[in-house]
Amino acid sequence: MDAVKVLVSFKIKNEDLDFAVEYLKEFAKLTMNNPGCISAEFLKDNANDNQFYFIELWKNKNALTTHVQSDYFKEYAPFFAFHFDELTVRQMTSLTEKTPD
Repeated sequence: MDAVKVLVSFKIKNEDLDFAVEYLKEFAKLTMNNPGCISAEFLKDNANDNQFYFIELWKNKNALTTHVQSDYFKEYAPFFAFHFDELTVRQMTSLTEKTPD
């Protein structure tokens, strides 16, 4: 199986912004420590203080499924539903890629 890239895009509600960012940093650490995670980034849009992204690279679909079914993901899922607006999750295919030398 090939690696799976995921782009998660979401807005955090204004009243929840500071708390949510700190909380999501912890979720990002848990994601990065998942053995199936090759890389993960938690990004803020410089043009919109409420727009954020997760960009993740998983070893394969099974690794991504394990992440989504993990205890930590299930713990955070209600938080996502309550504090996020405009959540989209996309599996992506790279058309170009820079690889390490």
